[in-house]
Amino acid sequence: MGWVGSYFMAMAYLKKFHQRADCKLTPSRDIVERLGNEGFENVYLVRLGVDMD
Repeated sequence: MGWVGSYFMAMAYLKKFHQRADCKLTPSRDIVERLGNEGFENVYLVRLGVDMD
């Protein structure tokens, strides 16, 4: 099967598992974009850290 087949199997499992959630929260815009490109829906950016203002 190789790593390519394993990658697609893993992504299919993750999509099926996470589609049950109302939304997916990620810490960076890069991950929002990457998950969107993989077909994940309702992926949102959550700012982490301390607001110093």
